[in-house]
Amino acid sequence: MVGDKAFFAKWYALILACVKRGVKVRIIHNLDRETDEMISAIQSWMPLYMSGMIEAYVCRRGRDTRFSHTVFLRPSGECVYANHIKGTEANGWYEFLTDDRKLAVLATEYDKLLGQCEPLVKIHIGTGDKLFTEEQSVGSISSMLSGLSLGTMPEKLVKSLLERNGITGDEANRIKGFCRIQRKALEAALTSGNVCEFTLLPPDDELFGRGVRVNLSPSLYNTDIYYTPEEYACHISAISARLDESTSYHFYVLPELPFTDIQIIKSDDRVTVIRAKQPYAAFVFTEPMMLHAFDGYFEVLKKRYKCDRSDVRRSLRKLI
Repeated sequence: MVGDKAFFAKWYALILACVKRGVKVRIIHNLDRETDEMISAIQSWMPLYMSGMIEAYVCRRGRDTRFSHTVFLRPSGECVYANHIKGTEANGWYEFLTDDRKLAVLATEYDKLLGQCEPLVKIHIGTGDKLFTEEQSVGSISSMLSGLSLGTMPEKLVKSLLERNGITGDEANRIKGFCRIQRKALEAALTSGNVCEFTLLPPDDELFGRGVRVNLSPSLYNTDIYYTPEEYACHISAISARLDESTSYHFYVLPELPFTDIQIIKSDDRVTVIRAKQPYAAFVFTEPMMLHAFDGYFEVLKKRYKCDRSDVRRSLRKLI
């Protein structure tokens, strides 16, 4: 489906229109695919997942190596249905069914299959920061962020930002505690594996205009706060120092973000996809094949934006 760009554009536009109109989409994903195909699926489905209108499932039962089936059903409305011998799908045909009796049978069959499935993703609405207060898994971390990571922010800078913005009491303590957890997770990952961070660097008009937004989730503080140029330079200096101190820390500068208002954090045992705007939500994947697919996705980014560490340092020093 994603291989035909013209068809995919039409399909995506139609699905997006359904989602915007409040249509819930329940899908049973097939994860037993080649890595390239899974990466394409991640790129195409991720913005739709962020809508909160997608219910995703995975079936644990063994696959049928003889037949392939398609059931694309709107209950009591219509269905696109197909049944093929594996390998003949390109020359097969798909039926558009509207007969009430057939639709009822297909709905029963679909519900039967759904009963043998498990949710593919856990969704946390408005409380995503709590996911990171738990014990962090040992191993590597790869992240694609819409701003500099809180784990690399010096403690003195956190304090300065809070004081300058008049954030006190429980709110300040919550943000300080969350930043400490992120620093602890960063140190643990650097000890047992690698940390790879992918993000944008701001243009001058943003940095010296209204400022660059601090990457705080709305569930921590529901008003955007911004660095001054001096504060941003302090954070960049800390990242540059990390590059000097540890060969396990890697920083990749992206020309643009693949997704809008979406952040991805991959550890050894989970992938957390964060919708970084209101309503805030975190989507957590633990399915091994999904973890493998996200590993492949980050490997593609590493190869595409690979840069010598000295070149990265030079890019960062321009902002100090």
